[in-house]
Amino acid sequence: MEDLGKGLEKLVKAGIGAVSEGLDFTQDMIDRLAAKGEPLYNQARSSVDETAEKIRETVRKAMSGQELDDIKHSLALLKREEMIEIADFLRELIAVTGEKTDPESGAQEPPEEENKENENKEETGDPGDPPEDGDLSGNG
Repeated sequence: MEDLGKGLEKLVKAGIGAVSEGLDFTQDMIDRLAAKGEPLYNQARSSVDETAEKIRETVRKAMSGQELDDIKHSLALLKREEMIEIADFLRELIAVTGEKTDPESGAQEPPEEENKENENKEETGDPGDPPEDGDLSGNG
């Protein structure tokens, strides 16, 4: 009977040791994978930052001349769904860059309540929305 008790005790200790070994192995694996992923993460982040800067520079240039009118004209020709997709992209870009104001004009984003009102207008198809065919004249 005494051998059975020692055997069970040894089995419990082995189970605890196995869990401990598994935790050590898992932590080592996480550390190795994180070390391998860090350069890739930094490279991707750098690419996003560079792309965001190129977009900001293009917009700055466009704001200074005829290019802005061309962009506005092109945007006016888009379907509503495409406009929403571009608006979502620009919101994400603003979130990534962390900028809340336009560096050129100093204009600030509207307060959160105003953003929610604008989102509600988009969802309900407010009459203030541009026509789906891109005609901004208001003549149908």
